[in-house]
Amino acid sequence: MQDACAWEYDKFCNQYGLGSELLDICFKQNARNMTKACVDALVAAGDVSQEYVDQQKDAGSSPGMTRGYWIAVESPSPPG
Repeated sequence: MQDACAWEYDKFCNQYGLGSELLDICFKQNARNMTKACVDALVAAGDVSQEYVDQQKDAGSSPGMTRGYWIAVESPSPPG
């Protein structure tokens, strides 16, 4: 997954440690910019379900979407 999501990590979330809860939250906040390769890797790693990805695609992606996918990493809410 690290290789497939390297662009997303470098571009949006490099201030968070790999495997951290904050990284999951950052990916969720930047989900609309993810590449298909990253989405596929997140599914393969079990970080998000294929069913959830399909639901997000079927829901009609948000305007301004740049890469054809809109997913969210299923992660706990931030503390606070």
